[in-house]
Amino acid sequence: MNFYYFTCSNKAQARMIVKGLNSIASKYSSIYYLEDQLYLIIAANSKINNDMVLWLNLKTCAITSSPRNAFELLLNWACYEILDNAMFVQYEDMANYEGNHMMLSFADVSIQRSSDSLSELVRHIELSVSIDLFDTVLSIQNNLDFGVTIILFDITDASASIVLELTREVSLLKNRYKFRLGISSQDEVIIRQYLSHVDIVADKGAVFSLELIEQITSTHTYMTLVDNSIAQGSNPTQSIFRSSEQRIEQLLSMGVDLANLIIVLGTGNNKSKAQISHMLRNIQQFTNLPCEVMLDNLTNSYIDAQDITPTDIALLSNYLMSRDIDYIGVSYIKDGNQINKSLSKFCL
Repeated sequence: MNFYYFTCSNKAQARMIVKGLNSIASKYSSIYYLEDQLYLIIAANSKINNDMVLWLNLKTCAITSSPRNAFELLLNWACYEILDNAMFVQYEDMANYEGNHMMLSFADVSIQRSSDSLSELVRHIELSVSIDLFDTVLSIQNNLDFGVTIILFDITDASASIVLELTREVSLLKNRYKFRLGISSQDEVIIRQYLSHVDIVADKGAVFSLELIEQITSTHTYMTLVDNSIAQGSNPTQSIFRSSEQRIEQLLSMGVDLANLIIVLGTGNNKSKAQISHMLRNIQQFTNLPCEVMLDNLTNSYIDAQDITPTDIALLSNYLMSRDIDYIGVSYIKDGNQINKSLSKFCL
């Protein structure tokens, strides 16, 4: 077995590399962190050709009998994990369980093995004039503690006055957490007003002007909701997939860089339970799109409409993560926490 590793600064970069390796790699390790860098170790049954190695910036690695530093200890830990070797159990026994990861130290340098998936949780917060600033910031911090990586403010005209103050407070958390901040609105004036304060813009299904889309995608990530309406009697998955392709083609004709695009698949818009279930069963089809994909409004569609608990949402999210969906949107604080609590409980 041949071992390789790569390192990057965030999950989005890691997903791009993994997608390039899916036809080659036989096994992947968990996500490891060392000095704020993400590490993933890959096992391949045969050597990966040099062109692919150079293109994806892979490096070879091997187990070291006596690790001399934290980096070599990390590689050993990950390789033993892939091999399902008894030494992996010894490493785990030496590690401490903290939050959603296992932690080992070498000469006061910490190594983390995370139970996170490469999928990311997006936490929606609907702003209103009555929102409590302190409670909202505290709730966001709790979400970040359990692995939420994108905070998305849903903004209306009535709530716009609090946005600037809230973005300033939340941005202070970036000294401690790695996350991105976004805004969602149908109002171009609001988007332009707060564009410099965020990393992501979501259009909520609105048709923005070409000028604004170009401005957003030149410096920001752009989330766009596709037409999720389903004609009676049609195949729900194929219908939404075609709508996604059409939206991507439209944006490509505008010169949008797909690296800055996230297609959002909504589960609302008067879809029936059977239609949503069909889409979820076939969700991996959407990984064939040439950009990142987000499944949104799980809690709105399920918890409000049916008697399904946050734990059920956690299990559903785990299912979606196992099918390589890039982002999963949740609307309630308790759900964002519950999902990652459930997934990390056994540090698998």
